[in-house]
Parts: sequence; C-alpha cells; structure tokens
Amino acid sequence: MSASNARLPARLLAMLAFACTFGFASAEAAPINYGDFTGPTVMYIDVTETANTPFDAEPLFGPPTLLGDSLDFEPSTFAAQSSGAATVLTEGQLGFDLMSQGAAINSLAFSEAGDYTLTGAGTSATEVTFTLKLSSIQVLAIDGADLGASVDLSGATVTGLKNLAADGEGTGLWSMSLDYDVDAALANAGLKFEFGATKLRVLVEDNLRASSELITTEISPTSTSTYETAAFIAKKDFVIDAVATIVPAPEPSLIGLLGTVGGVAAVARRRRTARTG
Repeated sequence: MSASNARLPARLLAMLAFACTFGFASAEAAPINYGDFTGPTVMYIDVTETANTPFDAEPLFGPPTLLGDSLDFEPSTFAAQSSGAATVLTEGQLGFDLMSQGAAINSLAFSEAGDYTLTGAGTSATEVTFTLKLSSIQVLAIDGADLGASVDLSGATVTGLKNLAADGEGTGLWSMSLDYDVDAALANAGLKFEFGATKLRVLVEDNLRASSELITTEISPTSTSTYETAAFIAKKDFVIDAVATIVPAPEPSLIGLLGTVGGVAAVARRRRTARTG
C-alpha cells in the first residue's frame, strides 16, 4: 500500500470531524449567482461561481465588487493545504456573459494573488501550484449584431508554482495574470468585424494545489526516522478587467445623404424658377 493510501483513512476521519462541527459541503456544489453588474462600457450578466471540488467551503471567490469595468473578488476561503504524503486540490469556476454598452470588447485581463507556506526539510515534491484557465469563451454578437449561434474562440491557460527546493521554507507571496486578446481570437476564428465583439460568454476555472511529502531517513542499519512536510496556499485577490473601445457614432446612411442632396437640388430649382418667372 502506498503512503498516500495509508493516510487516506486518517484524512477521511478529519473530514468527518469537520463535518460534525460545521456540516458537510455538498459533493456537487450548487452554483451561486451574484447577479448583474453594470460598468461604464460593459455589463457582466449572471455572474455565477461553482466549487468543482468536494468538501470545499462555499463560496470560494465570494461576491464581487464593481470598480469601473472591473470585477474585484476578495476570497477568504479559497485555499488548499496538505501534510504528509498528500496532494489537495481546490478548484472554483466562474461563469458570466459580458455585453458591451456602446463599445467593442477588445481584450480581457485576469489577475490574482495570494500567499503560501512551505515547511519541513523536503524536496521539490513539496510544492504549491496555481492555475488559471479560460476554459471556454464564446462570441455571441459582433459589432452589435447577434450571430444567431455562438462561436467558440480559443481558450488560454497560465500556471505557476513554488516549491521547497527552489523557494525554501517559510511564507511568501504569489501572483499571476492572464491577458486575452479578443480581437486576435476573432480573427483566428475567421470572424470578420469592424469594431469587435459586443457579447461574449466566458467560463473560467481556477485552482490551487498543495502537495507535501512523508520522508523516511535511515538513522542506523536497524532504525529509521520519518517526518512530514507541509504545504499551504491561499487566494486573496482575483480581478477581471474588460478592456473596451467606445464605438464611434455611425455615419449618415447613404439614403439620408441622398435625401439631403435631393432636397438641396429641389430648393435650387425652385429658386431658379422664381427668378425666371
């Protein structure tokens, strides 16, 4: 039996003890809908989060605050912690529609930050990782016109890590960002546009992972010593920023222009008739 399997009953006992005190979190968490948020040039519609991993306290991200065209989350329970021969994953998901208001959505920027702690005399196997994945992005409208059927755009993923071998024992800070060029994604999908996307459907998956070790060393030919390492990581800030360009007012239509020219010509004809009459 592996060391991780040997420790599983103890971990389950710990989960049961937690549940007796605080209650079980649903293994299949129900989505939490925070509603709509209207900024100067874009609107976030049906902002919804879901915990994708069982036994996680909800909410993970928590309710956002609108700052201009940005949504700012300040998570307080989005964390992963492990000790001994274990790996613990915490994953949350955010979904929303993004609609422009007199603008074109040219790019999206995601940023997050938090802290971590690594303890023990371990190796690079004692680590924390943080991954941000734009798992699905669909365009629903371009230049103010609905497409009828959504079109999938390419996704994007960024990840980072800290480990005992490279970063040492102790507590530190981590941060990460992902910039997504919507205009480039439209062009790569073969979609023609003048100003850009005006409605998108976005799904983001964000996870934290903590891995630690159970290390056995030989003291003598007849005795060994076993000790644990520990890893902890928490997300403290998460921001979504929509970068939009105001669409200029449309030029007069050709019909309107011709009507104006025709009107001027008619006035000129009446004036000529009056002078010769």
